[in-house]
Amino acid sequence: MKALPIMDWKNVAKWITACLEDRGVPMFRPTLLTADEPAVLGICWGGYNRVSSVRFINVPKEDINTIIAMTGEWKVFLNKYGTPEEKEKVKATPVVLPEELE
Repeated sequence: MKALPIMDWKNVAKWITACLEDRGVPMFRPTLLTADEPAVLGICWGGYNRVSSVRFINVPKEDINTIIAMTGEWKVFLNKYGTPEEKEKVKATPVVLPEELE
């Protein structure tokens, strides 16, 4: 089984934007990188599968709590960490569900 790429949390908005541009839905799940180092699994669900899942490191505790507490958290993170250009880019980007793909 191939290990997932590791990405610093400071790049989360860039990853969210790439996932949405691929017509996927960004999803997050808390996990561990090592026994004592929390991490977050970023999954780009659906779309055209051009954006790989990643393990995010250096995730603030408050963001891990947001992931645990809600769904659709990618919107919170894009608003918190995204540039104005990234935010504008995703506003008009539709999501493609797997059953809509040919």
